Amino acid sequence: MVVSYYSYDISPACLCLSAAAVPVNISQLLTIQLDQGETSYFEYQVPPEGITVSVVRQQGRASLFASNKIQNPNAAFYDYRIDEEGEVFVNLEELLRERERRGTEDDGSEPTGSSLRGGDVLFIAVQGTGNKSNTIEIRTSLGNTITIDESGK
Repeated sequence: MVVSYYSYDISPACLCLSAAAVPVNISQLLTIQLDQGETSYFEYQVPPEGITVSVVRQQGRASLFASNKIQNPNAAFYDYRIDEEGEVFVNLEELLRERERRGTEDDGSEPTGSSLRGGDVLFIAVQGTGNKSNTIEIRTSLGNTITIDESGK
């Protein structure tokens, strides 16, 4: 599986764009370091059984935004969001049914600054939200691997 990765650093001193295709297995651990306001983008191919995306905070704070239609998800446009730590099961079939129920299926329009593309792709953006350096880990696994402890958490 290949994850497309690119990162923007928008600051008064620099406007940088770096791009590279990074081969990542669906179960491979990604460790991401971001400065405050820096955003990194990833693209996963989602299998029919879906994937679980887990975020573990190592240092600072970061938010993860994910979508199967919005190529550059962000705080305004996303289907899934994890702030600092958490996990979410992404099943594209259920997501598309929920979009249809809400009346938000692809009608050819798109939010300003976003590209829409439906299908078996999951677009992920991770943004550093803490002061200075922020480090998180992203783990993905096949299927729904979210566990609920006895307290219901």
